Amino acid sequence: MMSSLPRRSTLTEVEWESLADSFVDRDTAITIGVFDGVHRGHVALLREVTRGALVRVVVTFEQHPSKRLVHDSIPGYVMSLDQRREALAALDIDLVVLVRFSDRVRRMQGKEFLDRLLTSFSVRRIAVGGDFAVGRDRAFALPELETLAHSRGFEVATIDPVEVEGEVVSSSRLRRLIRDGALERAMTLLGRPYTLDVAESDTTTTNDHCIIRVSASKTLSGSGQLIPPDGVYDVTLIDEHAQQNRSRLTVEGNNLNWPLADAKSIRYIVMNHNRIGSKE
Repeated sequence: MMSSLPRRSTLTEVEWESLADSFVDRDTAITIGVFDGVHRGHVALLREVTRGALVRVVVTFEQHPSKRLVHDSIPGYVMSLDQRREALAALDIDLVVLVRFSDRVRRMQGKEFLDRLLTSFSVRRIAVGGDFAVGRDRAFALPELETLAHSRGFEVATIDPVEVEGEVVSSSRLRRLIRDGALERAMTLLGRPYTLDVAESDTTTTNDHCIIRVSASKTLSGSGQLIPPDGVYDVTLIDEHAQQNRSRLTVEGNNLNWPLADAKSIRYIVMNHNRIGSKE
């Protein structure tokens, strides 16, 4: 099980627009995806990337592509971008290629997207799930990838969906669980507690409480992470120096608050359990 507090990332990161042929001198394994949550299903896929003596590369998106598509949307994130970086580093990924989902990227055909990677890296393996699809209208899927692999001489490793206690693990399922307040079930599918990254949130104080105001859509303004339903939760507050303090978090309307005496400045709020009570 992964730690509830991801360690700070030390992996190398390069932006998509900066890719060049300077990475072609070493054989590489690659996977592509948002990896929101880096849940148990993602971990199985990433293990295929880390298999063998290859450079381990993850191509991921700064924002979920659906944030830029009118016909599709997500309510919020399971992880902040920094948390994703830290989790990937903890899983021994060497390099992250960060794709900003610009209009130019949105218009790219899947073959063009893959050709860019094949030009930049000496690709020996691409690991994907069975629902893999990239490019405009998600038209470049697994059959097209396998055809490209045959012509370009790399392996396609396809990972079956991961089930936990009879349930397929997915980011969309995790989002529903979090919004419903089923944090213990979410923890089972994630492999660790649900953790809010509040580093970019504005914290104010009253005489006795610290308060973070969240958006009307019940997401953190900085990370875009989902907030569970109103109520009182048992949490662990973690500051920038990794000091931990058990506390109680009250979610009420558009506010998160906890006792001022417990922590004045925090980085993470680890949600340990389901709601333990209603606000008094």
